Amino acid sequence: VVGAEPELLAVVEVRDGTSGDDVLAVVDAVNAAQAVPYQRITGVYAVSRRMCIENGQLTASLKVSSGQVLAAFRRWRHDGGAQFVCYRD
Repeated sequence: VVGAEPELLAVVEVRDGTSGDDVLAVVDAVNAAQAVPYQRITGVYAVSRRMCIENGQLTASLKVSSGQVLAAFRRWRHDGGAQFVCYRD
């Protein structure tokens, strides 16, 4: 999920065994392919709980509910909760 806060950020679900360095390497590769700076991802956050239909972060067709994920992220950023892990800010 990517949203503007005002810069681009990525909210990702990380598989077990994937390190923060692995995530950042992928983001760095994506950013390297972007010709203009405003298309580059500046913040990377991982959800600490799995996205699922039951928590509203996935739709019935298993698509990410961007609005729900970004709303949770904004609440976390505002309240300082523990639902996300910051890899780069």
